[in-house]
Amino acid sequence: MIKKYKLFKFTEVFDYERGKRFTKQEHVCGDIAYISSTKSNNGIDDFVNPPEKNLKGSKIKIYNNCLTLSNSGSVGILFYHDYSFVASDHVTVIWIKNKNIKLNKYIALYLKPIFESIKYKYNFGREISNPNLENEYLKLPITKESKPDWEYMENYIKKLEKTISFTQIKTNNNKKTSYNISYWKWFSLSDLFYLHKGKEENAKCDDNGEVNLISATQFNNGVNGKKNAILKFKGNLITVSSNGEVGEAFYQDSPFCATGDVNILEPKTKYMINKYSALFIITMIRQEKFRYTYGRKWGITRMEKSQIKLPAIKKNGIYEPDFQYMENYIKTLPYADLI
Repeated sequence: MIKKYKLFKFTEVFDYERGKRFTKQEHVCGDIAYISSTKSNNGIDDFVNPPEKNLKGSKIKIYNNCLTLSNSGSVGILFYHDYSFVASDHVTVIWIKNKNIKLNKYIALYLKPIFESIKYKYNFGREISNPNLENEYLKLPITKESKPDWEYMENYIKKLEKTISFTQIKTNNNKKTSYNISYWKWFSLSDLFYLHKGKEENAKCDDNGEVNLISATQFNNGVNGKKNAILKFKGNLITVSSNGEVGEAFYQDSPFCATGDVNILEPKTKYMINKYSALFIITMIRQEKFRYTYGRKWGITRMEKSQIKLPAIKKNGIYEPDFQYMENYIKTLPYADLI
């Protein structure tokens, strides 16, 4: 049987309200998730102990089992929260209007791409305001009574879930070590890598380009296209955006060229990096990106002084990064065999 669908006006199906202004200066460390307009970490920007009211006297409401839609910043990104949270004023909190329908992760996962299909209309200069959202239409599966078929949405995702398999690569030790980072040590990037700056003057690609051109984008592993370049970098290196999407780090396994907005990290020890240990290291590099912005770039001079925290092993009385641990850890993760 072919499933029927119908366009519903947003306000026919959902209720909503905007979050309240709650600045970083007002945050007190706690266990309630603070949802902002970030596209990372399921929208969680902090964990707080929220006051009853913000500095302007508006009540800070604690939500649970709701969706959040970013109005600005990462405009149009939708997340589901089955835990207690507060929302910034750059986020719209959404729930199902019909109180007899309980939102769950399956329904939320079905709705996510439907909501996010509207984000092409909006950007940093055109936010999803309340009037804009109220005039949006969403295409949903329907029952015989032409109502949203919530049961179908839930069962569709449950069926899809059964087709997903999680695999691991077998290693000599497939047991992940403790997350206790008190055994980790800070290492200077300049001690671990030779730092180079990209040499291409612009991000313009060539029709018959031969090598990847890495630019300061956060998408497609940093690849902006193909280019014919005289000055190329060998593969098995890490690239980090110093401008634009500052701090976005990627592993490049094949020869490439890069724009001047990209830093290239060349391992000082040839046994140091492979695709597994590199994924561990770039995750740690990204943890430092909060220190930099478009107005405070992460150039070579600053990067030479930057440090990242890594698992360490003591050899001859000196701590060194434990690259074997990093490699083994990544291999134990789901989908590691697809890397």
